[in-house]
Amino acid sequence: MPNLFNKGIGTNMVTDFIKFISKGTDANIIILDPEVSNYRAVRCYEKCGFMKVKKINDGNNWLMEHRIR
Repeated sequence: MPNLFNKGIGTNMVTDFIKFISKGTDANIIILDPEVSNYRAVRCYEKCGFMKVKKINDGNNWLMEHRIR
């Protein structure tokens, strides 16, 4: 739904997810693996504090991590 792009909805959702995980579990890291070609998702995750670690799956995905403080 392109009419919902660029409104911060994804960033807010991911931020809320990070808060939920950090308060509700004893996890100290969140890992995800978006497709390299999914620029919008990768940028959203970066805005929320995820860092690219390395490419995986023959270079098709980013291994990204967010350390919970």
